[in-house]
Amino acid sequence: MRDGRKPGLVPQPLVARLRRRHDVVSKSVVEAIVRANPRLGELTGSFTRRLEGVTRHAISRALDLWPVGQPAPEDELEIYADQAADAARRGLSLDEVITSYEIGGSVMLADYWAQAEVGDQRELAELTAWHAREAPLAMGRVRTAFITAAMTEGFGGQSRRAYARALVTGTVTAGLAAAVGHGLKRGYVVFAIAWDDAEGIRRMRTALPDQGLLDEDPPKAPVVLIACDRASAEETVREFCAELSLDGLAVVMSHAEDAASVPEAASTVRRMTPLAVATMATGVLRPEMLLLDAVVAEHGELRAELGRIIRPVAERPELLDTLATLYKADLDRGRSASLLGIHRRTLTYRLERVSELTGLHPLSSNGIKLLQVAITAVRLDAAHGTVINVEK
Repeated sequence: MRDGRKPGLVPQPLVARLRRRHDVVSKSVVEAIVRANPRLGELTGSFTRRLEGVTRHAISRALDLWPVGQPAPEDELEIYADQAADAARRGLSLDEVITSYEIGGSVMLADYWAQAEVGDQRELAELTAWHAREAPLAMGRVRTAFITAAMTEGFGGQSRRAYARALVTGTVTAGLAAAVGHGLKRGYVVFAIAWDDAEGIRRMRTALPDQGLLDEDPPKAPVVLIACDRASAEETVREFCAELSLDGLAVVMSHAEDAASVPEAASTVRRMTPLAVATMATGVLRPEMLLLDAVVAEHGELRAELGRIIRPVAERPELLDTLATLYKADLDRGRSASLLGIHRRTLTYRLERVSELTGLHPLSSNGIKLLQVAITAVRLDAAHGTVINVEK
């Protein structure tokens, strides 16, 4: 035993009392780390959840090992090394990682000392000394793992970016595919998110799974590519969006059966995304779901005629909003009223007003068909000035 302590000398009531503070201390540690390194709080949910898990584990294991004078075993140190490597791959600096570990240990010890009762001082001093001996060993492993991961990611990251660009432009080579571990016959779900600011792109990079790629050229129209088959394509996109907590944004997706099919899929989703934004569409959309919108966008005369149909409604924003919400909720009047924050009777009254103003009942087959397209026309006119080019 590294410090010579004989097992069982730490009073068990003290250990039990400290264990009861496990949840409180773990939460305090994570909060202190995030306050000191705000970028940690900006990373995706999987990383922060792992940070919380590693923190809870480290605090629990300290209370297992210190009382019996045992050093942290190799598999224990490997947990911290893996977390450091993950941080390197997500773009954090070594200073940020080391600082996080140092803050974690300091907050834990400070909390325990704050809870000290008469007679605890000797044992807590020994805990502090145990931590001082173990910390340099753990930090050595953390530094090594971080530097190794950063060097690998430096080369791998460049190769992945180059491969994403090659896929989208149709210039893939077998050598480049081999460098990133992708096969030329692999299928991809290809999608664009209407989220093109620098922060959005940075968060997309950090959320990419192992088989994910991001093409940022041009930066105003980033495309995500994730290797998967057609059957799991939509689920893959939804999982990615959930990881980023994306609500209220349009995500246009397509599937490419192999590398040769990626350029057309990428071109389609990039072309359709501004259209989805202009028509205020949200959620995961396939290009075929926007075909009618594309026709309206291309034909000014048709747009003008549809505009005349819905103009009396468009002049009353609450009616237009009610109509759009009803169709977005798939004609579910209860859900529509809830989304609008109104009573169902108010919703019924508004729909009757739409019928009076247009001669089309919003729930009739003709009304559904014409009024939905008319809403698209109004929104496209409102987005005048936005570049919407749906032609190939």
